[in-house]
Amino acid sequence: MELRHAYGAKILQLPISGSALHNGDSNSSVPYPGASPDEVEKGICQKIEEEIQSLSGIKRLISIAREGGGYTIAELKSNVSDPQRILNEIHSAVDRKSAFFPRRAEKSTVEQITFRTPAIRVAAFGPRDHSQEAEFQLRQVAERVRERLLDLPEVSQAELLGAKPFQIDVEMSEETLRKYGLTLNQIAQIRQGFLRSSEILW
Repeated sequence: MELRHAYGAKILQLPISGSALHNGDSNSSVPYPGASPDEVEKGICQKIEEEIQSLSGIKRLISIAREGGGYTIAELKSNVSDPQRILNEIHSAVDRKSAFFPRRAEKSTVEQITFRTPAIRVAAFGPRDHSQEAEFQLRQVAERVRERLLDLPEVSQAELLGAKPFQIDVEMSEETLRKYGLTLNQIAQIRQGFLRSSEILW
């Protein structure tokens, strides 16, 4: 939560950032226990590249060979309208080629790489008031705006920026502790149990 100046007035601001989801490139990875980077390059990466480089829609291939395994990233062209189709083709191609992988190579994994890019940023404003009640009210407004953003089909994720985490304070006098035969450690354990049960309910 930030203090900003707008039109000469001091206000509280709680930014909200919305992100758009972009599905694009694919990553084909193969564990190869005990293999050197050179063995991974020749036995895994080159074979995957040979099998998928002719598929339509692929802009370029980037392979990384390291000790114990490697992976090949297929960057798709920007005009690809159905990345899932190409992902399925890559998956089938890698499966076919896996029959020619070294014996110690493990099962390959092909997954889609998902990017999130900022799509919109809005802010909830309120009068200059640093009381806990005012901050909580501003937080509620920002949460409602966040929910409205998530209703947009183009927005897959929205988050609050700079919001203070919720906090539960427990104050108990020594007299009360003695009355109920409790210690501070026991109170802390009870509080942790309450927080865990609250997380389950949410």
